[in-house]
Amino acid sequence: MAATILSVLVVVAILGGCAILTQLFARVMYRRCPECGVLNARRRWRCRQCGAPLVEE
Repeated sequence: MAATILSVLVVVAILGGCAILTQLFARVMYRRCPECGVLNARRRWRCRQCGAPLVEE
């Protein structure tokens, strides 16, 4: 029983760590358009969907 609980905790820790790293990566690499909410690469000056100017956050 203890081995099963430990295994579940390890899986939860791995998945939680991956989710946090993915979120940090997305914040560094992408910007969200203030008009339509689409994710755009940081290097873009205008939104790829609606064409609104992207401002630095």
